[in-house]
Formats: sequence, structure tokens, C-alpha cells
Amino acid sequence: MPTQPHASPLTTALAATLVLGIALLLGAPRAAQAQQAPALPPAASAAPATAPATAPAKSGASDDAIYDFLSVALPALDTWHGNLKAQAEHDAQSLAAQRQRNLLLGLLLAVLLAGLALGGWFAARLLQQRQAATAASIREAQAARAAAARENRAYLVVEPAGLSNFGAYMVVAGQFSITNQGRSPALRLRQSAALKVLPQPLPDDQPFPAPEDWPSPGQPLPSLGPGISLRSQAPGGPFPPDMLGALIEGQQNRLYLIGSIAYEDVHGTAHETRFCHVLRFDNAADLARAIRAEQAVNYTANFDRLAHFDEEN
Repeated sequence: MPTQPHASPLTTALAATLVLGIALLLGAPRAAQAQQAPALPPAASAAPATAPATAPAKSGASDDAIYDFLSVALPALDTWHGNLKAQAEHDAQSLAAQRQRNLLLGLLLAVLLAGLALGGWFAARLLQQRQAATAASIREAQAARAAAARENRAYLVVEPAGLSNFGAYMVVAGQFSITNQGRSPALRLRQSAALKVLPQPLPDDQPFPAPEDWPSPGQPLPSLGPGISLRSQAPGGPFPPDMLGALIEGQQNRLYLIGSIAYEDVHGTAHETRFCHVLRFDNAADLARAIRAEQAVNYTANFDRLAHFDEEN
């Protein structure tokens, strides 16, 4: 229902005062004329007077009109004032009810926002937990794959076998075997190996030979299946007789079989096996005689593995 306009108490009082003022203004001249009119003599009062007889009638009509006006205006004014008062009370009740509704809506909105915030927090926590669980699962799967790859990959092991064509001014060949001790094939093998004269013992800062230091760097070799071996060799020399004699006696330098086997596993991952073995002459006297006689011999030598370069990755 649309709200009807209502006046304030001050407006109501001003309207009532205006109505009463109008009534007083209309009645005051008539009362003053009645007081100021002189008393008529008996003769004049007895004489017939047609004109003055109309004046009292006119005054009585005005009073009746004022009375009629007031008798209608005052009840209407009271009714209007009552309506205004009732409307004001109704508006106050409506305002109070509206405030209660607004308060209730505010509380409901606050509860809704709190519920949404709590739900969002729980959803974020659940998402974080799921993400953490997913990341953990991925790490576990990766670790499992890496462990399986390590367990099932190829592993190459190098074992020295001896020397061939060992003699003065000869190109000596160090014989060795390469064995795949892993569970999968070793592919695309490349060998870099040599017999080198190095100090004994090897210093801790002795560098591993650079690619340009090998006689045949990156020499390709056949692939090796699990449990399969192949024979290979590393060249060295030629060595003059005095150097061979010094090597046999082991005075300052020794003869080392040193090298690297690079390969790939079945997953395409590159690996490298480095090895370093020092030659040990157990029958030095026989070798010395052969060298003095300028004879080349095939010598089944003993080698000691050194951890200086021996590694697998």
C-alpha cells in the first residue's frame, strides 16, 4: 500500500490556529457593532423601520455560517489529525518492521558469507591435500621407475687380461674384457683406452686423460646383451729398452691400463664406465731377459685395480 503523506504536529497546530483565527476575525466586527450601537428611543423603536430590520438578519446569517463552518471544519480537523496520527503510528510500525527485516536479512547474509568462506577454506584445504597427494604419487612413481631403471639397466665391467707384443720398440697392446653384468643390453658402445706411463703412486690431482690424449678416441664397439663379454685392447708405446727396464723394476713410473667405455641403455640414457689398472710384473727377471734379447712376448700380467678413475655412472 503506498504511504500517504502526513503532516507534522507543528503543521497540524498551525492549521487549527488558522481556522480559529479566521472564525475570530469574522465574528469580532459583529460583536463590536452590537456594543457600539446606541439605544433607540421609544418612538423610534415603535415606528416601523423596514431598512434597519434587515441588519440583524444579516448578522445572524454570518454567525450561522461561521457556526456551520466550524461545526464541519473542527470535526474534519479532528478526523484529519487522527488520520495523521494513525498514519504516523503505522509508518513507525512499518519502519520498525523494515528495520527488523533488514536486521534479519543482514544476519542471514552474514551467516551465508561465513558459510561460503568456511566452505571455500575447506575446499582449498581439500585441493591442497589432493595436490600434495598427487605430487607424492608422481614422486613415488618416478622413484619407482628410476629404481626399476637402475635395477634393470646395463652395467659394464672391465677386467684386464694381459699384454701382447710386449717388447722394446714395439706397440704394446693391453688386453682386457668388457662384460655386461646388467639386465638389459648396452647399446652404442664407444671405447677410449690406452697403456700410459704414469707416476707411482698416482697423485690425487692426476687428471683423467682428455679425448685428444687417446690414440683412438670414441672407437665404436658392438652392443652387448646381458651376461655377454667381448675382448678389446688398448695400445701403448713404442717404448725404448731403458724405459721398459725402468717400468719392470718399478723405480718411479708404472704402466697403467686406463680408459673409458661410453654407452647407452635401452631407455636412451647415456652412461660411462671408467677404469684404471696398474701393471704388476711378477716375473721381472724373465721379462728383462726377453727385452735384452729384443724379443716380443705375450705376457699374462697381473693388474691392480685403482679407485682413482675406476667408476660407473
